Amino acid sequence: MIGTVLSAVAALALVGLGAGALVAPERSAQTYGIASLERDVLAYVRGLGVRDLVLGALAALLLIAGKRNALAALFALAALAGLADFLIVWRARGAASRDSLRTHALGTFGLLVLAAILRFHF
Repeated sequence: MIGTVLSAVAALALVGLGAGALVAPERSAQTYGIASLERDVLAYVRGLGVRDLVLGALAALLLIAGKRNALAALFALAALAGLADFLIVWRARGAASRDSLRTHALGTFGLLVLAAILRFHF
């Protein structure tokens, strides 16, 4: 039960993050930890938004289909994207982007915990 509720929340959060990046890429860039708001950079932010939107939609579909193990795998793999985001921001901005780094780290950790909850049926 808790895995189902948390999965729904995570799926909605990913869809929300993705939609937000498409609608307001400048705000998403700042949240992500990107200092530049140049047009070319915002194009990549929109790409990240599409990634999150697709992951969230796929998570929702797997949840509806009752594919718990596949959903656990998806969240574990999505955590890798979160880790990559953390490392990209760390390399580009270091501790100057502390809030964004914290957000990426917590998101990554949360996805891993959720994957474990789903996989081990907590």
